[in-house]
Amino acid sequence: MALSDVAVLGLTFQVVGIYFLAASIVFKKPRRVLDDLYGIKRGNLREVRDTVYRKNQVLFGMFFLLAGYLLEIYGVLPTQGPGMPVGRQPLLVLAFLVVLILAVSAIINILGIIYTHRSFKRMLVRFLQENPRLLQENRNLTKEMGELLEVPIRADASFEEYLLQIRDHLNLGDAGASSKGVRPVRPARTS
Repeated sequence: MALSDVAVLGLTFQVVGIYFLAASIVFKKPRRVLDDLYGIKRGNLREVRDTVYRKNQVLFGMFFLLAGYLLEIYGVLPTQGPGMPVGRQPLLVLAFLVVLILAVSAIINILGIIYTHRSFKRMLVRFLQENPRLLQENRNLTKEMGELLEVPIRADASFEEYLLQIRDHLNLGDAGASSKGVRPVRPARTS
């Protein structure tokens, strides 16, 4: 296969990758937007299946884009030149580019995870400070929020005690905190 053919194959892979990425972008149906607006919950497992499907489409899209770019780069690299053995140098350059791409991607991904965690935590604190009553409406969600906010939980703590800890952490005081139905809160399992 000629190097120009490899470059064309790389461009073709890129087109396939773009298709998968574009197909993974899903907009809510107008009916679903109205349901959300009015608080109507129509939960079903189809949404979970669709999320997994979209995630796979993103992975396929990224694979084809990366493979396409690498093939295109390989297709345009010179195979001969002064002091360059035929066929060896382009593969070495390609291997270096793959390692470089993986290293930069890993660093960017780690930075993205750290930034996302911090910004989500700030957003959650602001949201809970604006809507403190929501802490009492869903015990499991409140426990999960407490864990995200890194509020320690004692094994023998009741929900109300843990709720007070979360409210103190958020500087909400205990106004409006519920005192009925004392039930122990179990720490979340770590897997």
